[in-house]
Amino acid sequence: MTPSPDKFAELLTEAVYRIRLRESKSLQVVQDELGHAIGREGGSVITYWRRGNTPSKLTDLEGLTHELMRRGGLAHDWAQQFMAAGGFPESSLLTNQSVTSNILPSPLTVTQALPRNMYRRLVGREALVAELVDVLFDPDGRWCVAIDGLGGIGKTAVALEVVQHCLEHSPFVHIIWLSAAVQREKSDTLQTSFSFEDVLNGIALQLNLPEIVKLPRLEKEKRLQAVMQYSPILVVLDNLETASESQETIVAQLRPFLNPSKVLLTCRERFTGEVYALHLGGLSESTAIGFMRQDALEKGIVHLQEAKTEQLASVATVTGGSPLALKLVVSQIAYLPLDLVLQHLKQATSLPHVIGGGEYVSFYKYVFSRSWSLLDDPGKCLLVAMARFVPSNGSSFAALHHTSDLPHVDLISSIDYLWRLSLLEIGEIESLHQIRYYLHPLTQYFVLSDIARVSIRW
Repeated sequence: MTPSPDKFAELLTEAVYRIRLRESKSLQVVQDELGHAIGREGGSVITYWRRGNTPSKLTDLEGLTHELMRRGGLAHDWAQQFMAAGGFPESSLLTNQSVTSNILPSPLTVTQALPRNMYRRLVGREALVAELVDVLFDPDGRWCVAIDGLGGIGKTAVALEVVQHCLEHSPFVHIIWLSAAVQREKSDTLQTSFSFEDVLNGIALQLNLPEIVKLPRLEKEKRLQAVMQYSPILVVLDNLETASESQETIVAQLRPFLNPSKVLLTCRERFTGEVYALHLGGLSESTAIGFMRQDALEKGIVHLQEAKTEQLASVATVTGGSPLALKLVVSQIAYLPLDLVLQHLKQATSLPHVIGGGEYVSFYKYVFSRSWSLLDDPGKCLLVAMARFVPSNGSSFAALHHTSDLPHVDLISSIDYLWRLSLLEIGEIESLHQIRYYLHPLTQYFVLSDIARVSIRW
């Protein structure tokens, strides 16, 4: 049979990159190891074959095929294509079932630390999480799964819960988390820019393939398609509403990369088309009440823990069951009478929506403004200082001390006060030396759009 050099080079390149992905090794190391495995001095022969040349000896091709299948977890069908492209479709290797019987997928890895979950325990979303997990785990299910809903409704929290399920029982070999809300500091302002090119670069970097970032766009796409079409990878794209390209454009460009890989998206705007879209609404009244009591218990607000159900039901109704709004209101009730807080909320819901800002902007602006009014000057200074950090990265105590320029005593008391008002979250403490502090993205948005005009001493 006549060899097919281009097809052989394509299949070999895909397999080499798959091994690199599974084993987190450099391209040169993988090629050197493959060369040594078939009795060569190094990886130069692999480079030569990847340029469109085929092995002249069947023993070389059989040895290479065996190593690629073993280390890449490649199936028998792939081996048939590879051997045929190399000009030897009748090899005894293809009839030896022991070659493939013990090939198992590599352990699941998360290629980057996941963002901080703003909720200690996700409540009222169990059925939705199970639905999303079923779709992602179904090999015949949709390749693009999306969560949409208002800001503060808990889309990122649901996505994180789905990822946690994937970590326990998953068909994926890698999970990549990218946020369109990643911001760059420029001239004392925070600029947002996130395009499909950023998606490609983010995937390449998290898969430890930095050389792909430097390639021309078409070659970059070809390389990543090769990896993602042979390695089932889950890519999570969070906060797509902040991207510089429309979500429809990004989804359309992603499709050629999927199957068996899949993508999970979150966005404030509704998804259309072939996407498996789940619209996230507020918590039910009973769940919202339980959520408020739990938050009150955590913050030590005794009178709210003991409040009557009908009183808390009114809060659930006015907030629409938004977890972020519920947390903010619970904290306000610690310092203000319930009737006053409810009156303020009802005024917020009666306001006309801000043009171009979405249906939630006016409401949250009112809610945040009440929390802001409860802060003293050091607390306001710290909140504005925290808004300079990317929400998903948070900040260390030392960085906050330096950025806010607050005295040590004021900084400690302000951290505690902001936490009690649900304006600041404290990360999971893995080490006594690694405590981090976070803002919800909506909190940062409010601070930057309204409060940053206040004169603050940096």
